[in-house]
Amino acid sequence: MLLAAGASITADDMRRRVTYLASDGLRGRATPSPGLDSAASYLAATYARLRLEARGDDGTFYQRYLLRTIALDTARTIFGTVLADGSTPEMMEYGRDFFALPGGLPARGEPAVRLVYVGFLRNGALPAGDYRAALPVVVIPGGYRAAWTSDVVAARTAAAAAGAPGVVLIADSTFSPSAFRRFAASSVAERTTQLGPVTSGDIPVFVLTYQAFRAVTAREGTMVDHTAGSAAVFATIRARFAAPLRVVDESTAPNIVAVLRGSDPHLRDEYVLLSAHLDHLGVGTPVAGDSIYNGADDNASGTAALVEIAEAFAALPVRPRRSILFLHVSGEERHILGSEWFSAHPTVPADRIVADLNVDMIGRNSPDSVVVVGKSYSSLGVAAAAVQAQHPELHLTLADDIWPEKRLFFRSDHYNFARRNIPSIFFFAGEHADYHRPTDTVDRLDVEKAARIARMIFYFAYEIATVPDRPRWTSVGLAAVQPQRP
Repeated sequence: MLLAAGASITADDMRRRVTYLASDGLRGRATPSPGLDSAASYLAATYARLRLEARGDDGTFYQRYLLRTIALDTARTIFGTVLADGSTPEMMEYGRDFFALPGGLPARGEPAVRLVYVGFLRNGALPAGDYRAALPVVVIPGGYRAAWTSDVVAARTAAAAAGAPGVVLIADSTFSPSAFRRFAASSVAERTTQLGPVTSGDIPVFVLTYQAFRAVTAREGTMVDHTAGSAAVFATIRARFAAPLRVVDESTAPNIVAVLRGSDPHLRDEYVLLSAHLDHLGVGTPVAGDSIYNGADDNASGTAALVEIAEAFAALPVRPRRSILFLHVSGEERHILGSEWFSAHPTVPADRIVADLNVDMIGRNSPDSVVVVGKSYSSLGVAAAAVQAQHPELHLTLADDIWPEKRLFFRSDHYNFARRNIPSIFFFAGEHADYHRPTDTVDRLDVEKAARIARMIFYFAYEIATVPDRPRWTSVGLAAVQPQRP
């Protein structure tokens, strides 16, 4: 029965579903867009036909979340110094002397406040002191490098934890002017975020060039020691700053949520989550005259796989013991917003989700292998290997992560569940020359490979939904995930 159900997942069915999802008519399924809504409607109608339970909001398959497109209001963004009595301002030039990473809404400026030089962060924290009406000044060592952005995040987090209204970061003297200009340009770009309360970490960041900070210390009339272990309060001058945001647009986007109810009266209220993102990049810069980024592999392939898996489960005369939760999220291409929303606002009890099996880009590259990211992080890796051994007819290798430097486990939708202590694993066949290009079209997809991977995930999900014990993190997984948790 299980093999017969798995055999219903065919290359022709995968091609048919991807052909629609990646069609020009859906115009790349950007978040948000009418094309994305059409894809969501297709999924909702399909799950209704399969008689799965609607587990979105208000008895529907839809979970909609609010989005806000925001950008730095450069016309009102300022940074400079005044004397302690508030007189004689000397303001800096945006893009040349400084750039800003905005804080949260609502937009507001700050009165002149103290500057407190702290130098390098030590153990991820500021020196003891009162920063509630002060800007800590933190040095980010070295020129631009891969860890530079992480250092910025650490400094912002430390300043927010200390109660500061913002933070000043000093770029090292080796930080190239061209890199500084690139960051300044990117800081003014529009970005989409979830519409919700501003968090304590949303404080503005002002990044100064080394030369601009030398001018600040000259005005103060003192030099500062980059190796100082204690805070030094500037006495002569104060900082005047603002980095307000402007609202460009507000909208909503859909997640689709469906449940195949399990058969065991004790385990049916636990869920094996299968996730895939249904969005892509929409319409963008033309390449060879084509401006529609169809996203056949990314991620119409994973979206179609979930639907095919659901159809196979629905055909079983006896369902698995646990329930299967099918989650199609949007906003993955906008920093995994849809899965972030669902993981924070689950429509089933979060502590009843035993695992997340995430599926993204499974239709290209080596025909007989798929990378399983996070295999060593939980018992899901061992279970996946056992299922692979049980199904040699699939001729499919479940490979280890061959791109550890890309930190893929922390970049896709499953991470929002992993950081909430749900063991997670990620099926991914890798990037290719058509990744995030209009040429990611259905004719370039290996639908036969995608169908075999979908069958493997079907058998794997059935196993996890049937065995008595829940998946568990390994020590390796805990070490990787715990430092990332909020």
